[in-house]
Amino acid sequence: MSDEERTKWLRRSYTRSIPTTLRSLKQLEESAADAEAQWHELAKSLVSTTEGEGEGEREEEVPMEIRREISRKAEAFASQLKAVMQELTAQMGRAANLGLDTQTFEQYCVWAAATSQSSLSDVGLVDEDRRSCELLARVCMLCLCVSVVIGDLELLVSTMSFAESHRLVERYTRDISYCGNGGCNGILRSNVACTFFLGCPHDGATRLPDGDVLSACILLYCLFTQSGKAATIATSLTAQGASLHALETASESEGVLDSSALYRMSFLHTVLQMLSWVEGEDFPRIHRCLVGGFHTEDGTRVPLPPLISLFISVMLHMIVRRRLVDARLHDAFRPVINVEAPAGGDGGRSVRVQAPYSLGELYDSCRGRFLGLCFAIQRDCMSVSGPWPLPTTVYEKLFY
Repeated sequence: MSDEERTKWLRRSYTRSIPTTLRSLKQLEESAADAEAQWHELAKSLVSTTEGEGEGEREEEVPMEIRREISRKAEAFASQLKAVMQELTAQMGRAANLGLDTQTFEQYCVWAAATSQSSLSDVGLVDEDRRSCELLARVCMLCLCVSVVIGDLELLVSTMSFAESHRLVERYTRDISYCGNGGCNGILRSNVACTFFLGCPHDGATRLPDGDVLSACILLYCLFTQSGKAATIATSLTAQGASLHALETASESEGVLDSSALYRMSFLHTVLQMLSWVEGEDFPRIHRCLVGGFHTEDGTRVPLPPLISLFISVMLHMIVRRRLVDARLHDAFRPVINVEAPAGGDGGRSVRVQAPYSLGELYDSCRGRFLGLCFAIQRDCMSVSGPWPLPTTVYEKLFY
């Protein structure tokens, strides 16, 4: 096989209809790994580009052309990963066996997520190959990470439906319950989300499995979109917390303090607290948590995982803001607020969720710098839809 032919299937872009010629599982694994490797190479090159510009540099000061370069390449990675996600679903026989291969991928995901548990119980997860399941989870997390950076709501929604249709969180919760290992083994046990934004997994007390992060994202998505499934997800998170508490109790009885379990318990508790914050539309409190982080049981203040901060920012700007605009809140003020997107897409006020500067205490300057770039890119991408339907003073009190 020539290099050109290899590149053609390795970096196949997403198309609306499922391709007639599907790649093998090994090829899909290589394509996902290639997209991830491209992202990390981009991170390294951009960090080295901005390295000499001062350690105290804020992300707003990074040149616009650099941020646009990341955005363009991230969109290409998103297309490559989405193609893997699409073909992997078809490869596992669901689309073909059920006569759905002519549908678009979004239509398939919506159908699969809406199908009852009983109708899928014999088609999939029990008999799926372990490698397929691990690739499902990995691609799901990578797509979620890319979608929040570039503000791609369509990809984010597809990824949520993809995770639900393949019962990824259910498998993760079952692994915790049955294995008694706090999720250290089984699907979604890796740190893909952390590695994506920081270049290496968390260490020590800040280690957080992808399963915890994905569960939190799905709960927050249900809350912000008012889908009515939040209670079920909250029950799952409570079960995860109970398993972690049992793990921590066992560790204490053996004289070993599991700091990772303590961190994860505090994180899950904070996410469950957000139930009332979102339902009560207490957006200032949500934003304070994004910027200031939360406290663990031993009183240590730690930041939210990068994916959670970026995810909530997308929910605020693309779900809450849109809801307020549709309700014509901007007409209630005098003068009436202009919510039209500015020419060229620049200058619109979006929710400015900056990378918390306390991250500098936990990560070295290079990783912190790239994370800051991700926050800046997201802000640029979301600004094209226009400002919030609020007066500047009210907006700043809510989100600064």
